[in-house]
Amino acid sequence: MRAHLLLAGLLLGASATAHAMDLRGSFSTMLAGRQDPRSGDTVSVIPAYELVSLDANDLGVPGLDQSRLVLNAWGRWQFGKDELHDTAADLNLVYFEARKKFFRMRLGRQHLVLGVGRMDLIDGLDARVDVGPGIAVEAFAGFTVHPELHLRTDSWEGGGRLSYNLEAFNRVGELGVSYLQRREDGELFRNDVGADLHTLVGPARLAALAVMDPEAVALVEGRINAGFAPCTCLHVNLDVERVAPGLMVPLNSIFSVFADAPHDAVGAGVAWAVSPFWSVSADGAGLMLDQSYLGYRAVLSAATYRDAEHRSAIGAELRRLREDDNGYLRGRLYTYLQVSEPIRIGADLYAIRFDDKINAFDRSLIGQASASYDITRSIRLAATVAGGQTPWAKSQVEGMLRFAYGYNVDFGREVAP
Repeated sequence: MRAHLLLAGLLLGASATAHAMDLRGSFSTMLAGRQDPRSGDTVSVIPAYELVSLDANDLGVPGLDQSRLVLNAWGRWQFGKDELHDTAADLNLVYFEARKKFFRMRLGRQHLVLGVGRMDLIDGLDARVDVGPGIAVEAFAGFTVHPELHLRTDSWEGGGRLSYNLEAFNRVGELGVSYLQRREDGELFRNDVGADLHTLVGPARLAALAVMDPEAVALVEGRINAGFAPCTCLHVNLDVERVAPGLMVPLNSIFSVFADAPHDAVGAGVAWAVSPFWSVSADGAGLMLDQSYLGYRAVLSAATYRDAEHRSAIGAELRRLREDDNGYLRGRLYTYLQVSEPIRIGADLYAIRFDDKINAFDRSLIGQASASYDITRSIRLAATVAGGQTPWAKSQVEGMLRFAYGYNVDFGREVAP
């Protein structure tokens, strides 16, 4: 109900000022069908999805320099007998954004992107004020929502972030410190203090985040991502992370029962465009659980292209994952081809070998083929068929049909005399 009231209020507020609106958006309609194994039997799963994305700029709201309305929503109609995924619909995003000189505000369903927000989704308010040269203060508050899980909570969260733009040091990027608190019925469920940094220094980029629980005096999450591109054909990256699920997941989350010991990962990767017609890449990471070695993952891939624009390609990928419980070696062959300007086709073949058997199977083979046709520059029809053998089904075939429509309309230009 809260989502419906929020959407209605924002749309009504924008409708009166839509005379100069620049509207961009897309619609996607998808119909899928497959047989899923359930308790020794099979169930027909035939969902239809509708995905809607709208972005309305230049609403012409009096007294504002800029105004914007963003909407992202989905709906699912279940034609089959799947009781696990019934008919449903919800809003991923819907917010009104206003800017006036040094002030910016977002009202509605939105992600808290930077700092300790870590992409939390709230129904609420996020406001930012530039208070001095390079210095900005941000505050947010709202109800926590989980639309993808049909989970509504009465928990609310609030906090803020103080940031400094690195322009004063002739650098691109920002440094910030932030705080977030989440409560339900007066009880504290999450309490985070964090620092974040993202910047570019010549051919190198750096992004870092550290989040602590001030009560436990412990690191909740730490991440460092560094990249180096000495030329346009070579990219090297390094990733380091440490996560303590028991401190990161709120106690009122359904995932809190799965919270485990802290885990760590250290990885690196390199991507090399040998020429406009060849590329290779490799990356890997070592995994640790509670300071004990858990396993590793590694990926090696290569592709060749028919044209410099990469509209047609043939590629191969080898992926290895090994952990304490199990692991696998997966090979993939794929191709996509631009047959003509409006027609594209593609195919994938996956072969997987498990270290230990799952349901008496130690291997899996899956194939997929797809085709798309651009009816116009903004309308596309696509179809996909996949099938194969997995440890959960001796044979399985599924298909999907997708119709996508995008548009870009400048209402101010359309109604001008």
